[in-house]
Amino acid sequence: MTDAEVFFRSPFCSNYSRNRRVSASRTSRSSGVVDSVHFSFYTSEEIRKISVKKITKPNLLDAKNSPVPDGLYDPTLGPLNDTDSCKSCGLLSVRCPGHCGHIDLAKPLYNPLLFKTLQGLLQITCFFCRKFKINEEKVKRYIAQLDLIVKGDINGARCLEANSWSEVFFPEEETAESVTPSNFDKAKYFTWTSLQQSGALSVLSKFMRERRKKCDNCGKRNPTIHSPVFGWLNKTTQESDIRANFIIDSSLDLSSSDAKYSSLTQSRGESASEMDEESPLPKKVKEDKELSDLPPEFIKQMSSSGQKHLLPSEVELILNNLWKNEANLCMLVSGIHCKSLSITRGNKGSAMFFLKTLLVPPSKFRPAAGTSGRGVLEHPQNTLLSKVQQANIGLKNCIIADPDHPDF
Repeated sequence: MTDAEVFFRSPFCSNYSRNRRVSASRTSRSSGVVDSVHFSFYTSEEIRKISVKKITKPNLLDAKNSPVPDGLYDPTLGPLNDTDSCKSCGLLSVRCPGHCGHIDLAKPLYNPLLFKTLQGLLQITCFFCRKFKINEEKVKRYIAQLDLIVKGDINGARCLEANSWSEVFFPEEETAESVTPSNFDKAKYFTWTSLQQSGALSVLSKFMRERRKKCDNCGKRNPTIHSPVFGWLNKTTQESDIRANFIIDSSLDLSSSDAKYSSLTQSRGESASEMDEESPLPKKVKEDKELSDLPPEFIKQMSSSGQKHLLPSEVELILNNLWKNEANLCMLVSGIHCKSLSITRGNKGSAMFFLKTLLVPPSKFRPAAGTSGRGVLEHPQNTLLSKVQQANIGLKNCIIADPDHPDF
């Protein structure tokens, strides 16, 4: 006779005992083993799918201490008192597991858990061709190293790092097609071990240090990315970089442009006195006329020089194109941070760097901390969520009032 049978045959058998009997029988029958644990970031669609209520108000309770509808203590998120029933499942507080809500943000925000990774990723990304700044051969080398780590060949990845790329992976009878996206997508390795994770992080750390100003693919010079405070990104663009990039776009070589510029300045110097005598226009008007002869796209780019704020919407567009152009390596970057390699989530990888929808925990997990002479001591999560909702409402009102503002 087992301990469970002794307990259930005791005179204290009740409904609680019968529930214990069911759970004990289930426990005795369970013999599964957890092979791995997978962590990932919720997408906005997944958050809305598990949510039962959209929170639109920052308030918790009204003047009668009742939950405010559409607030952080909305009844659909679960009952607050033991005697109340849940509006979602109909169970009492003891039985109700709690239900999540969500807050739709007016504008996307950077994910604070991945902000440093995002900053490093932007520093090695070309803002023009939307590829990594290093050449294609080096990208394939990093892909091959991570591919070996995914397959469990840690020593092979280290040997690849130690040996030259051409001797190991590009012999005469083989080509670069051995690490093309089509071949790589056939891998069916979906989880990482701790050894694989450490090896992949080491390769990723070296890859993140491949920083350079000029892109090896398109030849253009990129702005400098820096973060003055956590959660805020700025880009600094030099006028000389804009001129150099404009010459590349116009398919002009530097020698012809310099010769044209020198001849133009020389002719201006020789006839400067004559032009001043013949033309009654002021000097500033003549300079504006010379600027009007330049292409409007070049003038627009020159006006954007200096330090500018890098909006999350702009970064999101850059990463979406990067994920299309560098699918293999970007998918591996997502897998490293989620400690798995899921091909089905590869197209969602760039979304993990942004927050568009905020998950609100059930009410039972953020109750009031207590009361004092000044009133109710709110749970820290309630205080933060209330501030987020107030700022979100204020931002929505600003967007409605001035939708064409450059910062929106």
